[in-house]
Amino acid sequence: MRIPHTLILLSTLACNNAATYDEAGADLIGESDRPAWDPDPQTISNSSSSSNVSWTPPDEEESPEPHHYSVVVKSEFDNVVFQEDVRGTSVELKGLRTDTEYNIDITACLDEACESVIIGEPMVEPVWRTEVENWVFPEVNGEELNPLISNASSPTLMNLSDLPNNQSGEEGWVLTTLQNDGWSKQISVSTLREIFFDDDSNMIDFAFETPANVGVQDVPNVIDFTSTSARHIEVDGEWKLQLFVSLSANIAGERSMIGSWTSDTGVSSIDLYEPYGGTCEFESLDNTCGMNTCMDSESDNGQTLASMDCIALIPNTDGFMMIQGRADSYDNSPTNLYIAKSIGNGEWGTMGNDGQAVTPLLKDAFGATVHVEDGLGKLYYWDANSNSAYIRYWDPKLSGSEDKLELADLESDDRVRNIYYTDRNGDFMTPGTFKVVERTFISKNNKEIMLATVETDSGDRHITFGVLQNP
Repeated sequence: MRIPHTLILLSTLACNNAATYDEAGADLIGESDRPAWDPDPQTISNSSSSSNVSWTPPDEEESPEPHHYSVVVKSEFDNVVFQEDVRGTSVELKGLRTDTEYNIDITACLDEACESVIIGEPMVEPVWRTEVENWVFPEVNGEELNPLISNASSPTLMNLSDLPNNQSGEEGWVLTTLQNDGWSKQISVSTLREIFFDDDSNMIDFAFETPANVGVQDVPNVIDFTSTSARHIEVDGEWKLQLFVSLSANIAGERSMIGSWTSDTGVSSIDLYEPYGGTCEFESLDNTCGMNTCMDSESDNGQTLASMDCIALIPNTDGFMMIQGRADSYDNSPTNLYIAKSIGNGEWGTMGNDGQAVTPLLKDAFGATVHVEDGLGKLYYWDANSNSAYIRYWDPKLSGSEDKLELADLESDDRVRNIYYTDRNGDFMTPGTFKVVERTFISKNNKEIMLATVETDSGDRHITFGVLQNP
């Protein structure tokens, strides 16, 4: 895995030839005792996804003013991220990858076709590195945590305004969480109506509406909910809320399952009410509040897992879900990340990079989430071996359709990026104290916000929020 690098700013340009403009009319002079042009490019601003690079123009006494500059920027993986003709002496680069090295090549063109050029001296190539993505958690102060939602995990946020032809006209976000009251766990469906910002700090207020005693509840020592996730789906032309849960059942041996419900009450609630109101309680695997079984560890279809401890739906795919678990019930090593795909009739089955069943996507990894923005996905996860948080990009341009994320679109493990989680004082949140193990994202007022499950050293889980400091 890559270790953090210090941003390197080098101020000279690499070229293969030294030449200057011939004032008498020749395009280039290969041998000259006059000093060649040194563009001296430098980054004048830098963040985790953008950089502004400026360079020194040729000396007016040594050569004419360039018509334009031909600029090419490549990443350390040789991907061209910018290639344009520029009239000025700076470029603003956006959509860059976090924690990635870039280099720039600048050619001063003396005509529109760039047939006459000024080439710089053969010096060291100018490179710089984008910053590591840094999320600050205002509610974490050293070893103290004042959570947004206590004893809760598995947050999933869905923006109602993203729904095409939203018949209800509702605004805000639907939030699903898994609440732990110390005795049992309950899946709650809330509505986030508004977010309020303090302009002088990173503190944010969230206006939630959560119905009391409505949802679905497990029965300890019989059935235990381990995770939940949700999405909006279109059924017969209407948008509905689909809720998923992973659970373990201590009935005639250990059994692991993933189930789902699809609401008949619209996009912001789930209809799991008891006949007289209140929470629908699992009494047994025969009375599951109308749950549809998606995966069962006792299935014989060859596409299931022995344990399914954490689930996260992956947006912008043809029905992919990420599952943290184990293929072998006797395996005591760290859990792996698997991909499951909807195979019809409400059932799901695991698959791997090679399309085969029960093949891990990432070994020894947990707490994974995929965030998609402008079609590009980012896989956030925690690595059990290094005890560190990482990002891998999921780029739909790598293969197949550019409109969907496919397994082949996940960048290889040699392109792992770091990610930083810091507290309100800017100090790193140490893994021995807090781990960010689940997350969902929201953009508001030009801020990128992460609602995250933070696990304490004692194993307790709470939901809090982080703000991206260097977008």
